[in-house]
Amino acid sequence: MSTAVTVTPSAPAATPLHSARPSFVGIVRGELFKVSRQLSTWVLAVLYLGAICLPYLVLLGSGRTKTQVRDDPMMRLDEFRMMAKPAGRDVTELYAVA
Repeated sequence: MSTAVTVTPSAPAATPLHSARPSFVGIVRGELFKVSRQLSTWVLAVLYLGAICLPYLVLLGSGRTKTQVRDDPMMRLDEFRMMAKPAGRDVTELYAVA
């Protein structure tokens, strides 16, 4: 038996098209690109902001806040607080000086 060795011509070395080196800016850009394309992220963000802003929008739209500030002359803007009493009450008894 003879041992035959076949030699195949080697392929030319592949030249890289560009140097692919990861960088911090490139990684962050890729993550932002990925997050911007995820629909569930944006839906949850809108629902979250809606849940936060809805009580304030309802409060501002009710008109009760303006009535409370108008009916209570002793309340300054820095002392503004939410009151659970009806807006049409007489507040002179609360601040009466004896």
